[in-house]
Amino acid sequence: WILAGGTDLGLRITKRHEQPACVLSLARIPELHEIRRSETETVVGAAVTYAEALETISALAPAFGDMIRRIGAVQIRAMGTIGGNIGNASPIGDSIPPLIALGAAVEIASRQGRRTIPMEDFITGYRKTELAAGEMISAIRIPDPQPQARLHVYKVARRVDQDISAVSAAFALDVRDGEVAGARIAFGGVADHPVRAEDIETELIGKAWTLETARSAAPAV
Repeated sequence: WILAGGTDLGLRITKRHEQPACVLSLARIPELHEIRRSETETVVGAAVTYAEALETISALAPAFGDMIRRIGAVQIRAMGTIGGNIGNASPIGDSIPPLIALGAAVEIASRQGRRTIPMEDFITGYRKTELAAGEMISAIRIPDPQPQARLHVYKVARRVDQDISAVSAAFALDVRDGEVAGARIAFGGVADHPVRAEDIETELIGKAWTLETARSAAPAV
């Protein structure tokens, strides 16, 4: 087992009573704990915790930061990692719809080198990913949003805090001169993996951003 924060793998021991033959901890690999900025993107190391990423992500996309504040309790956010949430490949992983909406990519490392996969293509089914043997997630690359872009993130759960999602959604809209110039929309909890809703995007792009336009896209949902 590759262990980062252990907020999910720990349950496999305490609840399912599994006994791993070997555990490889990422705690002492400094590169996986770094957050780096460039002129065009933010690179979040796979072992960066929610708490460590909160300030950076809130500055990048405030609505995404609000979502992170609702993940688990303070203790979970101090241990759980962004890379672990993605690698867990749950259909209700909270961080995944916002990352899809932001156009993020998953950076993968192995002894053969590195490659990147768009976030919406990385998870292929229930707890299934594009990772091949010998590969692991090394970072998440988040491009800078356009200045006029709007990101809204929603989470439906039985409780406001400290609860898993029933359904989550992220909407990134690029509105210019009152018209939808671009849209990236993603949902969690509606299929065996988080999905990008391209049909809804098509319904919105090129139209005036009005309440009527939003309602007209509802059948595509």
